[in-house]
Amino acid sequence: MKKIKYILFILLAFTFNACNNDDFFELQRPPLFPWNSVAELEFAAVSPYNTFFYGGWGAPQSNQLLNQVIQSDYFRFLGNVEGYATEQLYKRKYIDRIADVEGLYTKMYSVIGLANNGLELYRKTNNDPFPYATDADSINNVNRIKGELLFMRAYAYYQLAITFCPAYGYGANNDTRILVKRDHVSLSSEDALNNAPATTGEIYEMIVADLKEAKTLLPVDWADGMHVTYKNRARANKWAATAFLAQVYFTMKKFTGTESALTELDDVIANGGYNLVSDPFTNFDNSSTSILKSENSEVIMWQFFADSKMYTTIHNSLRLTHFNKAARDAKNGGNGNISTGTTIKWSNFHTWLQLTLAKSSLVEMAWMNADGTEPITATYDKRYWNNKTPITPGYRNERGLFYRYEGAFKDTTDYRLFTGIVQAGRRTGASDDGKYIVNNKHAALIGQTEPVVLVNKYFRTVDGKLQNIPLIRLAELYLTRAMIKKQAGIAGWADDYNKVASRAWNATLAGSAYVNKSDAQVDERAILVERWKELAGEDSWYLPFCKAAGLTIGQGDRSTADATESISSPYADAYWKNCIPLSELDFQK
Repeated sequence: MKKIKYILFILLAFTFNACNNDDFFELQRPPLFPWNSVAELEFAAVSPYNTFFYGGWGAPQSNQLLNQVIQSDYFRFLGNVEGYATEQLYKRKYIDRIADVEGLYTKMYSVIGLANNGLELYRKTNNDPFPYATDADSINNVNRIKGELLFMRAYAYYQLAITFCPAYGYGANNDTRILVKRDHVSLSSEDALNNAPATTGEIYEMIVADLKEAKTLLPVDWADGMHVTYKNRARANKWAATAFLAQVYFTMKKFTGTESALTELDDVIANGGYNLVSDPFTNFDNSSTSILKSENSEVIMWQFFADSKMYTTIHNSLRLTHFNKAARDAKNGGNGNISTGTTIKWSNFHTWLQLTLAKSSLVEMAWMNADGTEPITATYDKRYWNNKTPITPGYRNERGLFYRYEGAFKDTTDYRLFTGIVQAGRRTGASDDGKYIVNNKHAALIGQTEPVVLVNKYFRTVDGKLQNIPLIRLAELYLTRAMIKKQAGIAGWADDYNKVASRAWNATLAGSAYVNKSDAQVDERAILVERWKELAGEDSWYLPFCKAAGLTIGQGDRSTADATESISSPYADAYWKNCIPLSELDFQK
């Protein structure tokens, strides 16, 4: 049937060519753009965000982040099958056709199409879609909306490039032709059929051009006269575009120079008005509908989920539950849930958890000893252990942004026998003291005395599903700049490293202040390990970061059966070359 449809399409194409196909597309009454006012144009702006960041289990952003986590070298796959291609991704089977990767291709091009629809209005009107708009409206809204559309087109193309194209800047990789360049709406059959892939270099050039223009159009922050939804910083501003352009330049190995990652990072860090918050937990404890800088000065761009009325349609980033301790219905992240009675209970463990931090990485992070015991120095890191710091109520922040279980039991009976307690825990998901997983499935995957550490960043607010999630934040920028300075031999990389590490240091528990490290004490591996500590479970471009820096992405805790070749320079085959949809390949032919 597919072949028949394809033949019919070709016959129709020849028919259109024979009767002047452009005449066919020139309608007597062409459709008008659906946006008749600046207020209506906001719908064009929000559509790409909606398609990329929302959609429950199928949201491209959370799926892409999950894929980066699975392929990394600092997470461990437990082995359970939970409706996702985790095993193939974990084994880095880049020659396979994987539906969970293939589906991202279509969704990202949908985002690009939505952005192009809005940008077409600007193209057709010579960038003046509403000539009677006031100057304030033009600056605050008309220019801003175009900047947002350019940002989202660049964001989608970047995700396509890091998934389906080889690493930029190695050998002849930039000359590979994989992705189709769509920078406008096709309004003729000839244009629609002109879908020959562009070079990888050309795709990156378009991404850069979009972001450079977006920077000139986007405001630095919300101001009176802008649409109220822009106030929550879940839509791109100038600094989000600048930070993202830095990431793109870094991926392109343009570390220093006039047009470089370092130049863009310096601009955001020096002029953006952002600061590291004193307690990293507050980056993951936000359910405000208008996230002002006075409320959080570290996150540059958020994913917005705080509107309870919209939850039934936008959901939250559900795929993060594959590696996060709590599920979407958790209260306070399952930490100190006192929904009944007055006794603090540690609950909400969910049964489809598939990934924990790798033991090898935990040892390197100094959060676990080689024998599995917990070093006392691990508790000095607020990210790992943040016991009852000033958050109301205090237990909400207990255990920090990661959570250690000492092992797993199949049921409460086994748990009681092991611990010697008389009464079973009140929750089926975990014991009341929160030390052990009590779940039959995971008892077969994790030993009774085998400690594991989980990401504990999501669903942490009072009503977990309404938590806003950081997308770009200042700590990441410091660590990226530290890597650039180290590789370029520019003194001061330890200063950026120290800013992140010292913020996480709990001087009260340690009994002493953080001791700054010198450049001589901080090598590339130390910067990478600090990135693990800071960004584990939220680093949606970990692989391109490592590839651009020329780092080897190793095996982590992969067993002999799981192990594949480590991902190392020149990264010739470490991309999903066989996950372009067959329908797209047929169309290109």
